[in-house]
Amino acid sequence: MRFLMLLCFGTVLLPSQVGAVDSLRTRGPRLTTDLLAVGGVTAFYTVAHPSVRQGFWVEGSFGQVAGHFKSPIRRLIEGGREDQDPFGTNFVAHPMTWGLLGLYLKERGYSNASALVFTQAHSIVWEYVIEGTYQKPSSKDAVTNLVGASLAIFAFHGLAERAAQREDKRLIDRFALLLNPLRPFRTVFAGDNSVSLSAMPNVPDGTVGITVTMVW
Repeated sequence: MRFLMLLCFGTVLLPSQVGAVDSLRTRGPRLTTDLLAVGGVTAFYTVAHPSVRQGFWVEGSFGQVAGHFKSPIRRLIEGGREDQDPFGTNFVAHPMTWGLLGLYLKERGYSNASALVFTQAHSIVWEYVIEGTYQKPSSKDAVTNLVGASLAIFAFHGLAERAAQREDKRLIDRFALLLNPLRPFRTVFAGDNSVSLSAMPNVPDGTVGITVTMVW
């Protein structure tokens, strides 16, 4: 679940062009910035999460990654059968994480198709390259990543926008926030310079964490 928080807050740490929220769709998405941001969050997570850190940095081998791409479908099916992660990891954390990534990309001005391609490219990198250094890619994770991202991009984002425009603001705003929890950060994603965001590493008792402060 730490990855959910990192995707929500950490992907806004890199600077973007200064401008109003309404200008975001006009100037279009900033692919390089978003690749660096999501890549940075992913790299931090591989260091911060104990099991991923152990697998990737200690037990992992890029030779396994090459094997996965020689038979990608067979390895994916085999990995899904061998995947014994808890229900909360496979069917809650995975779709929520990639759903949040999809919402982030929509807030950054991506089209539905571009946002979906971005999320699934990241899913492939995560399953085949990062986790793939120490285990087979999981079909369970790949499917839930796709489902979570698709629902967020094609359903929740649009419904939240429509809900926010309704007259009954108190109830509707809460509903819109439930559908798209990243709406309050829209000015940050758009590069609004009235928002101040800072992050500090937090390493208590040998564990790794991050403290994020936002003032607006």
